[in-house]
Amino acid sequence: MHASFSPQPYVGAITNGVHLHLSVQGLDGQPLLYQKGRRYDLSELGEHWTAGILNHLPALCALTAPTPVSYMRLKPHHWSAAYACLGYRNREASLRISPTVSLSNRSIADQYNVEFRPLDATASPHL
Repeated sequence: MHASFSPQPYVGAITNGVHLHLSVQGLDGQPLLYQKGRRYDLSELGEHWTAGILNHLPALCALTAPTPVSYMRLKPHHWSAAYACLGYRNREASLRISPTVSLSNRSIADQYNVEFRPLDATASPHL
């Protein structure tokens, strides 16, 4: 047995990815992405913010999935970011609204975040 951080160590292997969870807060520290009652409970600001990320997704993938082997992982049926879309609990979406937990003392608004899924361990943390 050996450990590998490769997005796909060999053809047919289970893939490895890094999922970055992002949230947005105002200057007062209040969360800005959550708005109960809207589609996916995503605020209007959140819709614009995620649309901007999706608009620049090709450039972001060049930085966050920078190697040819990165794209062996980014395809359908690998629970990776196969599609350039925002998804609600959709593991194939490039951006995914993460589930919240009602067992926590934190409010749903404080837990609410968007997961950026194309990232893998070949990306430089310095960029």
